[in-house]
Amino acid sequence: MACKNITARKRAGKQYLIHFAGGAAFVVRVFGNRLTVYTSTYNPDITAGKQVHRATIKNLFVPSSLKPGVRLPKRMLNGNPLKDVCDIGLAGNSLLAQLDGDGKYLYIGHDVVEVTLDEPVERYYSELVSGLGGNPFLKVASDAPLAYAVTRRYVYFFHTMQRFDRAAFPSLRDIVPPLNPATDRSPAVKTAMRKTAKRIIKKVLVPFSSY
Repeated sequence: MACKNITARKRAGKQYLIHFAGGAAFVVRVFGNRLTVYTSTYNPDITAGKQVHRATIKNLFVPSSLKPGVRLPKRMLNGNPLKDVCDIGLAGNSLLAQLDGDGKYLYIGHDVVEVTLDEPVERYYSELVSGLGGNPFLKVASDAPLAYAVTRRYVYFFHTMQRFDRAAFPSLRDIVPPLNPATDRSPAVKTAMRKTAKRIIKKVLVPFSSY
């Protein structure tokens, strides 16, 4: 699981494993509006190592890892009722946190990056290749998240740090083409993306080093 409930000093919180290439680039722990990023270590399971960043956040976007429009299941694989998005496969495989300041967000993926966005984020997705017997809620663990935020007018790709017009995509499901089997974008979408592409203003706070 990419995220789970944790307790520290009698306070309830969440822990997230930030997914990258078969391991966890970072471990993130959130208690209320306090977010702390750690390196990952194996002991023998993945756990928090050295603290590398702390932030006070206004809002946290936790993606389910599913494509837009895919309904969350009512039950987990063990048959128990689904109570939290963290009960789904690799939900929370990357994170986007809103910070104080005009348009400031913290993206936690391959690196920990502060980004400046032009509009408030409406939705955040972080897709992974679906696999394991065709089950859409289980994922191939060797792939990296394809993370993007959707605002009123734009789509922000965090794996490439580019912004595109939202109108370039016929629907939200067209932002990332089907990954299994791999499908390319249509020529019309490619042209619209090329015409509207802009670089995201970013500042890398903690670069990924190694596991």
